[in-house]
Amino acid sequence: MINIRPCTKEEIQDLQNLNDEIFIDNAKYDNDLDLKRLYKIRDVLLAETSLLEFLKQAWPIIEGSVPFIDNWHLQVIAEHLEACYRREIKNLIINVPPRSGKTTLISVAFRAWVCIQVPEEKFMYASYAHSLSEEHGALCLTLLQSPWFRENWGDRFSLSKTAISFLKNNKSGHRISTSVGGIG
Repeated sequence: MINIRPCTKEEIQDLQNLNDEIFIDNAKYDNDLDLKRLYKIRDVLLAETSLLEFLKQAWPIIEGSVPFIDNWHLQVIAEHLEACYRREIKNLIINVPPRSGKTTLISVAFRAWVCIQVPEEKFMYASYAHSLSEEHGALCLTLLQSPWFRENWGDRFSLSKTAISFLKNNKSGHRISTSVGGIG
């Protein structure tokens, strides 16, 4: 098994700066198909090592045709969540305005990203309203079952229980969705 760690900002920038000439010179690939394959490998590595890059690539699956608008606050939240994943931060409170991508990043993308790294991790998400809790669980399930996710990381685990409020995989990892019973 390969042990993957989140990249530093510099490593991510280096991966992002790769261009056609570097690929062609270093890999000596002759046709567009090989170049496309290398870009795909680069994109998969970026998504595996950076939560924000994972979110960017997963965004069309999660939000459909709504355009992704990158902003510094998403990078900061993603970096802090990565630090939580590495157990460098034990308690984290995130306060940002509504509709700023916080829930999509935390409740949907973060769990899926951690599944790539350590599928046996266990998560519990609580929301004020049961309908929101189920909506976020459904989005996470949609992402985990998407062709994009399965093609790139489907060999790392399989889902064994797929109820919206309880997702479980064959590595004993799970995502529980619950609420405090509010209406909304």
